[in-house]
Amino acid sequence: MSTIAALILNYHQKNRTLRFLQQLIEAEPDLGPIFLVDNSCPQEFSANDVELLSLPTEVLGTGTNLGVAGGRNLGISVALKSIRKWDHLAMLDNDLIVPPGSLAAMARALQSIPRAGIASPCVVDAHDSNVVLAAGGEILPFFYPRYHRAKPEGSRLSLEEPRATTFVQGGVTLYTRALLETGLRFDQRFNPYGPEDIDFCLAAAAAGFTIVLAPSVTIGHEGRGTYKTTFRHQRQLATGEILLRLKWAPHPYPSVLAYLAWKVFRAIVYAKWQEKWKAMLGALAGAGNAVRLWRQSGNA
Repeated sequence: MSTIAALILNYHQKNRTLRFLQQLIEAEPDLGPIFLVDNSCPQEFSANDVELLSLPTEVLGTGTNLGVAGGRNLGISVALKSIRKWDHLAMLDNDLIVPPGSLAAMARALQSIPRAGIASPCVVDAHDSNVVLAAGGEILPFFYPRYHRAKPEGSRLSLEEPRATTFVQGGVTLYTRALLETGLRFDQRFNPYGPEDIDFCLAAAAAGFTIVLAPSVTIGHEGRGTYKTTFRHQRQLATGEILLRLKWAPHPYPSVLAYLAWKVFRAIVYAKWQEKWKAMLGALAGAGNAVRLWRQSGNA
C-alpha cells in the first residue's frame, strides 16, 4: 500500500487551515506526514499549534509570502528530504471537503496508467455537488485553457475509469514521488498566483508524464473564486495568462493578441461601466509585465 503525504499552504487563514487539517485527518486516518507551509507574515503557525494532531505535521515558516508556486516548491523540497517516507504527495487547498478514501482512490488511478505523474478528482462546489468546477481540462484554439465542467447528474462521469487529460485543477492534486524527484518545480514567475498548475501539468507532459483525471473521485471545493475588479488583480491575471501563452503556445504572439482582444471585449460587454478601464488597462499592463518576465528568464 502506497503512503500519501500532504502539502498545505496557509496565508492568514489559521482557523480555516486548522479546521481543514482536523477534517482531513478524520477522513484520511492513514495519511502520512503533513507539510504545512505558512506564507503568512508574521508567521501564524508554530509547532505547538499542530502538536495535538494525530499525524506528524511539520510547520514550514517562510517569513514572507512566497505565493502559491514558491510555497509549494518549498514544501516539495522539504518533503523530498524528509526522513518520513512517502510515495505520493497531495497538494491541497485549505477549503476542501475530502470524503474518506479519496486520496487513496487517486493513488490507485495513478497506478492504473503507465507513466502517470499527476492525478486529480472531479472537483465540485462544496455546497452543490451538481456544479462541477473542474474535471480535467483542454487547450482550445488560440491556446485558450478551459476546464471541463460537465454536470455529473444524468451522466456516467462517476462510473468512468481514470483517463488522461491535458491539465487538472491544482488545488486538489496528487503527485508521484518519481515526478517530483526529476526536479520539476512550479514556475515562481506566476507568483503570487496564476495558472501555475496548468503550467506545471504542461511541463510534466513535456517530460513524458501523463496527467490523469479520476472521475469516480469527487471532492468539494468551498472557494469558487471571487471575481475581483481591482486593477492589481486584473494585471496579475493577465500577467499569468499571457506568460502561459508565451511559454507554451505554438504561435505565442497571435495567442496573446487573441487573449487581449477577448479581455477587452469582455470588459466592454460585461463589466460595470466604472470597472471597464480597470479590466482593459490591467490586461495591457499584464501583457507588458509578462513579456518582461519572459525575456528576463531567457524565454524559458
